[in-house]
Amino acid sequence: MILSNKGAMELIGREAFVQSRYRDGGGNWTIGAGHTKWAGEPDPYTVMVPMSIHDMIALFRKDVQRYATQVSLAVHNMTMTQDQFDALVSFHYNTGAIAHARMTYDILKGDFSQAARDFDLYHSPPSVAGRRSEEKHQFIDGTIAHGGMATIYPATPNGSVLWSDGRRVDLRPYFDGSVVPFAS
Repeated sequence: MILSNKGAMELIGREAFVQSRYRDGGGNWTIGAGHTKWAGEPDPYTVMVPMSIHDMIALFRKDVQRYATQVSLAVHNMTMTQDQFDALVSFHYNTGAIAHARMTYDILKGDFSQAARDFDLYHSPPSVAGRRSEEKHQFIDGTIAHGGMATIYPATPNGSVLWSDGRRVDLRPYFDGSVVPFAS
């Protein structure tokens, strides 16, 4: 399976976009929806101008493909809904833990009800509890919390995100083709 547009928008809504390079919680230069130099080009340290929404989405699509592939491999292409798959990609994008997650074990046993409850095992740090709840409900019944909306933040030249200057943006036109497509 591949991440759906609905799932991509929801994941971006959870992550947010930072248009300029910034230092993440570990001190790593990051840009967009969590892109670091370890994900490949571009190295965020070298990005000197704010990225456009088009460019951030293109970079996100490139980065998230690896996570979607890893989810498919981890669940051995078990039959599941698109919403279940999208929720697992969101979980893996944030944790990197799909290969050894309890929910993967339960999915492989065919116990999707227990797999949904397993999202509650991953609330560390406590600040991700809301995100896990959103992923859990997306997994259970396709409920989405962000509805195609995301917040975009600027950052200072020294890498501090200006959290108070965030603005909400509707991602749907960028995913439904009504905005001129970005370069892939």
